Amino acid sequence: MVRLNAVLAILFITSLISAQQAQFTPFSSQAYSVDHFTGEVYCRDWVSWAVLKLDPKTKVITETDLPSVPIFANKSHIGIVYDFGTKDVYRYDFETKSRTLIIDSLNIDQDLLVGSFSPDDKKFVLADFEYNFTTGKLYERSNVNDRSKTFWSSDSSLIIFNQDRNIYHYYPESRKVDTLVAFSEFYPQVTDIAYNSKLKKLFYSTIEASYNLLLHEFDIGTRKDSGIYDMIKVEGRSLAKQFISLSWSPDEKMLAFIGLYATQSDADLYVYHADSAKVFKLTNDLNNAGKKYYLNWLDNKTFIFQNATEARVLYSYTLSSDITDVKIKKQVPSSYSFSNYPNPFNSSTIFCFAVPERCSPELSIYNSLGQKVKTFYTGTVEKGSTERISWNGTDERGRGVSSGIYYALLNIDAQGNKNSQAIKLILIK
Repeated sequence: MVRLNAVLAILFITSLISAQQAQFTPFSSQAYSVDHFTGEVYCRDWVSWAVLKLDPKTKVITETDLPSVPIFANKSHIGIVYDFGTKDVYRYDFETKSRTLIIDSLNIDQDLLVGSFSPDDKKFVLADFEYNFTTGKLYERSNVNDRSKTFWSSDSSLIIFNQDRNIYHYYPESRKVDTLVAFSEFYPQVTDIAYNSKLKKLFYSTIEASYNLLLHEFDIGTRKDSGIYDMIKVEGRSLAKQFISLSWSPDEKMLAFIGLYATQSDADLYVYHADSAKVFKLTNDLNNAGKKYYLNWLDNKTFIFQNATEARVLYSYTLSSDITDVKIKKQVPSSYSFSNYPNPFNSSTIFCFAVPERCSPELSIYNSLGQKVKTFYTGTVEKGSTERISWNGTDERGRGVSSGIYYALLNIDAQGNKNSQAIKLILIK
């Protein structure tokens, strides 16, 4: 049945930097996937729980009888759907509009299904399970559970990012697990991943203790890990939250992702161009600001994403003909900022400060009696600079100080105009 409000969907175009943005309204969506055989979008309605089909060209939305948002195959027009009521898994043929039961009563407790087909379409992964179409074998749960994202790195191996925020290389047949990226402490922390099968490289993002965002390139064969984008270094912006929704275009030449900031009041769109090995910022404080997620590509020029603060409305974004024309404008802070993380801390803490003008800052640590413990930053910095300094709880001679309350004092001299900011620290050993 066609939903009346969906048939009357409105399309409007907003001009952005070297790009075009379109909004599909009015419906809300919890999750979606793209059918690259037809260019249509399937999404879950937030209110009725029905699976809807959107034609981006006509802007017409129709209701389907599918039990879940489909996971599409690579080479044929079929998909996998999961019935949350019966717990059954079906193979759905979109040409004949027929479905076939392949797994009976598979208990999946994830509302947003994580899954994909292997490159040859002979296997697929659904949540924490893998299935082989040729043998009809359903693999038992591995010790890499609670998966957030999975990609087939070959017809026999998976790249898995799960809720422990580590990245694994997993082989279903042998049950072998190989850790690719792992962090033993809370920061830095992996926030999202994407795999490029043509380059055989893993791309992942991290957030650092200073709230800086980094984008990494990891070569699966050589294990070489390279940082390819540093938000503070390039944009002069700190206190960001995370890079999310890393997603490769169908031809695997462009990686789109979202920069979400600590306030969650604004977010930006980015694209990494594999040919030029450069990152381009497409927007600057998006007009429809809010938490964006589930970014995916319609084709090699257009991707779609959601705005959770606006009833999960779907947006599309079409790139300009020449992506290299898009420039990143470094943001110069309008005022002085001074922060640290973590606090309290038991080993080390990182200070981050940004300055709106050329100045001479000095950062010192004082104990609760007002005695200076250490001065470990002096010098002159340029306009718009952002600095990060780590303190490991030692004094001027490198000796460890005792647990207690300390104060970090940042004194700034800008052409005779003085500014001071302080942070109360709690050291726990």
